[in-house]
Amino acid sequence: MREIAIERKGLLKIGITSSRSITVLPPVIQAYSHIQPDISIHVIDGVVSRFEEMLEEGQIDCFIAVGVTQKPYFCHEVLFSEKCWLAISSRLLKECFPDEFPECIDRLTHGVDLKCFQNVPIMIPALNSRVFEPLKAYLNQNDLVLNTLVTSNNSWLRFRLASLGVGAAVVFSSFLKDLRFMNPPQESEDHVHLFPILNVNMTNYVSIVYRQSSFQPQYLKDFIDTALDVYHDYQS
Repeated sequence: MREIAIERKGLLKIGITSSRSITVLPPVIQAYSHIQPDISIHVIDGVVSRFEEMLEEGQIDCFIAVGVTQKPYFCHEVLFSEKCWLAISSRLLKECFPDEFPECIDRLTHGVDLKCFQNVPIMIPALNSRVFEPLKAYLNQNDLVLNTLVTSNNSWLRFRLASLGVGAAVVFSSFLKDLRFMNPPQESEDHVHLFPILNVNMTNYVSIVYRQSSFQPQYLKDFIDTALDVYHDYQS
């Protein structure tokens, strides 16, 4: 009890989706562990709406997410922004554009119009996901219906399916660095090409959210500051 009272020991509870935690948390926890080596960290998976409820009820200390509801007693600190990209394997690209492959790769590197991929099977975030809202608005405005094969909020699953040639996948730029480690060799038909999506005003702002309070334990302050420092100059 004395150690807890002087904040040498404690439990930090963080809400974040499982797929995003793999990308966002490792460098933050690495740096934080040197500042607060005796603080245990409990990472909780879930959805943003549930994280908001848990933060209100004091079940978690903070959470990291996109599309957070603005509430007067929530503090939001933006860590970084991310754009929307399309992942598609060489095999599927060749099937979809047989007369243009492989020359089309250079052209698509500058950006893709989803209208050209309307008939291609595609994996997208869940339709009720907050990260999907800008893309849904674009599709509605252009009366565009995608050939949706799989909906999942797991970016790693969508990318893996793309590498198997099951379909193209919508992914976000903050995942690209780590996704490249999963990418088959460039000479393989399973190699996944990553192209920015044009004409979609889709910028997600990934924020760390915590309660506005007159008192915060030092270990929570240190975690927030560490996360902000790690992503201060981050370019997604």
